[in-house]
Amino acid sequence: MRTRLKTLLAVAVGALFFLVPISTTVARAACETEIDTALQEAKIPKTDVKEISVVAERGGGNAPRIEGYTAWVSRKSCSGNYVINLSNSCRATGAYASGDCKRN
Repeated sequence: MRTRLKTLLAVAVGALFFLVPISTTVARAACETEIDTALQEAKIPKTDVKEISVVAERGGGNAPRIEGYTAWVSRKSCSGNYVINLSNSCRATGAYASGDCKRN
């Protein structure tokens, strides 16, 4: 009985490993150059950036994989975000502004 419990616990921990999103810090570091380039192209100065959060976008199915990333850039000059879509190799594939940031 004890061995079976250990086995079930090991399987549960292994399953959770696939459900935990990639660390924002790791994703941001991996895509930092491309995020900086996208901000420069959008003419958003670094002094206007309040915070950058990067989220891994995962595919479904039995073997979830990272299909890309989304960088959410909070700005000091507006309420809303500048959102950068990135491929799984961190290439910028699109960007848009939300909230009041659409006007800036």
